[in-house]
Amino acid sequence: MGPSWTINGTGPCREEPDRSRVLLVNCALLGFVCTVGVSSNVLVCWVAFRSKALQTTNNVLLVHLAVGDLLRCLLDSPLFLASLVLEVWQGQASIHLCFIQQFTFSLCSCAELLSLVAISVERYQAIAFPFKTKRTNWQTRTWTWILLVWVVSFFVAVLSLSLNRGDPTSYMMCAHLNLPRKSHVVDPFGAWVLVPIWSLSIAVITIHYLQIFMVVRRHANKVFDSGVQPRASIAKPEPAWTRHAPGLPLVESSANAEERAGWEEPNMPTGIVGAICILTPKAKELGKKRLEGKLAKRLGYIITVVIIFWLPLVLTLVLQEFVDCAKICGWLLCDLYSSALVVSCVPAALDPLIYTLLQRHFRTQLCKVFSTKPHC
Repeated sequence: MGPSWTINGTGPCREEPDRSRVLLVNCALLGFVCTVGVSSNVLVCWVAFRSKALQTTNNVLLVHLAVGDLLRCLLDSPLFLASLVLEVWQGQASIHLCFIQQFTFSLCSCAELLSLVAISVERYQAIAFPFKTKRTNWQTRTWTWILLVWVVSFFVAVLSLSLNRGDPTSYMMCAHLNLPRKSHVVDPFGAWVLVPIWSLSIAVITIHYLQIFMVVRRHANKVFDSGVQPRASIAKPEPAWTRHAPGLPLVESSANAEERAGWEEPNMPTGIVGAICILTPKAKELGKKRLEGKLAKRLGYIITVVIIFWLPLVLTLVLQEFVDCAKICGWLLCDLYSSALVVSCVPAALDPLIYTLLQRHFRTQLCKVFSTKPHC
């Protein structure tokens, strides 16, 4: 493994005399995540539980993602902010904060990634096989996903505490802080556990979304139904008084003959007078695929945001294994590392804003909740 960026108090990471500007920017960004993330995620959960129209199987995983983001904004980000504030004001953070923060960061990060994996898999199943699974099976699969996400996330969080033999000063979440080091070992959790989980999650998400776009594109130009073409003629209504009993001869008056002559077919070109739209099972399937495709496209924005904001941390963790910080500007890498950790928390505040603004059902329900008028 590569050498640690914070070898000792006089190492290259401590040569820069003033790092307060970077720390203040990171504190401001974490403050934004805490305030905006808590309010927006609470709002999404409240609207989803208040509105029966949003209490669908498709929205369960979205609300679950909002709950995971809310946990990050309530626990992980405030702890991260507290450690940075203590470093700015006191010059040293608390070791106990490192221990707790390592657990919460691992738990929330793994839960966020696995939730996005579950969303992508379920979106593909809903688009590719819209009518092959019963509603009860969808609900069972959804709750199984939720249970699996938190069990795996808890296991990964416990693993992150045990890989360094209980030394909080060498944890991944404390490598950028000014702490007395008991050892010079780099925490293997970042490069050997978190990065593979992120890479595998992104690979699964990408594969399923490529399949989603292929299915949607395949059905994009299909016509739902050609309709029913009736005969090009105008019906001739028969007066009620012309009905006669069977067996009796029909005497047709001259007035009746003239009236019948008035109902002759007009001289008009043959064409389609009207069409009846029949919603066949195939048409229902195509319509559901189009609707699910639009929803998958909106959820794709959330996944894109997560990839963009996680990429600096992943690259920095990989760089840590191959770069000797004693030979370059170590303080710069420390600042990049701390900033990458902060940036990876930003999607927790942006996710609810994205699917609230882009998804029409959430927008409509928000308007109904906050509007005093009967319609928004």
